[in-house]
Amino acid sequence: MRKTTAIVATLLWVLIGTFTVAAVTVTDVYNAPNPLVTETTFYLVYYPPPHSFYSVVIKVYDLGSQQVAQPNAQNTDRVTWNGTDFDEDELANGGYLYKVYVYELQNGVPYLFWQSSIKTMFISR
Repeated sequence: MRKTTAIVATLLWVLIGTFTVAAVTVTDVYNAPNPLVTETTFYLVYYPPPHSFYSVVIKVYDLGSQQVAQPNAQNTDRVTWNGTDFDEDELANGGYLYKVYVYELQNGVPYLFWQSSIKTMFISR
């Protein structure tokens, strides 16, 4: 009886494992071009591709740690930004910090899936 149960359990594991989707792992993010001249795109580095994340939010800060912009996009793996602040005014030339937040849906509710470390970018118009 134990041997039959073990065989059935192994068979189920093999069958279910064969049909499950591999988990996505995000490892990094970068923006290009850097420095931004007219616009830049933030790219997620992850595997296995391709994957569209529920939401990708970029929080951009000046060097005084004040948030100056928050570009975002849904159902994608990248965000393009034109270098403007919350009022759609162009940000000044210089260095900026950013942090990326990636959200997925779980039971219909967005949850924080991954967040980056603080990264640097530059604007040179």
